[in-house]
Amino acid sequence: MPYTRLFWKEITMKYLRFFLVSSLAILLLAPVLPVAAQQVMQIETYGKAKTKKIYPGQTIQYRLKNQKNVWLTGAIEAYRMEDRLVVLTDRYVPLDSIAALRYDRRGPKVVATQMFWFGTAWSAFAAVGTLTDGDPESNYEWSDAAVTGGFWLGSLLLPRLFRYKNYNMEGRHRLRLVDLQPFLSPNHNQ
Repeated sequence: MPYTRLFWKEITMKYLRFFLVSSLAILLLAPVLPVAAQQVMQIETYGKAKTKKIYPGQTIQYRLKNQKNVWLTGAIEAYRMEDRLVVLTDRYVPLDSIAALRYDRRGPKVVATQMFWFGTAWSAFAAVGTLTDGDPESNYEWSDAAVTGGFWLGSLLLPRLFRYKNYNMEGRHRLRLVDLQPFLSPNHNQ
């Protein structure tokens, strides 16, 4: 039986032929497979190449231009490119009427949790140290309580102050609907 070397192993020609034929079949069939999420809405920032893409199925929080302090929430079902509409579960929103988008930040919650446990550990170590060192002059002091209280207060305020990342469309950001595979999309101009 003839052998050949492939990737530092000896394999039979029968397996090599199977590998080559199956690889060729996959390469030929890959372009005709349907690809999901071809239409996206993206947030572009002037002066930056990086964009934030929003796919159908994601939930967004948005504010309309005629409503100043009212934030609405909706799940995106689809985009209508020709009309520049965002199709939500209960309404259609024109792309030009969206004044701002916002997203929850995870970072402040993580830092707040760490701050809470640091303050707790500070008090716990100070109390255990006071009880076990045998020195009658070392006590749990107000400064220990102040450090703990400061970190606990910071852990409460941090997520409330820095909860959202806002994208204001009247400033440096703009929304754009993009069709990533226009040659597979139906032609509506006929």
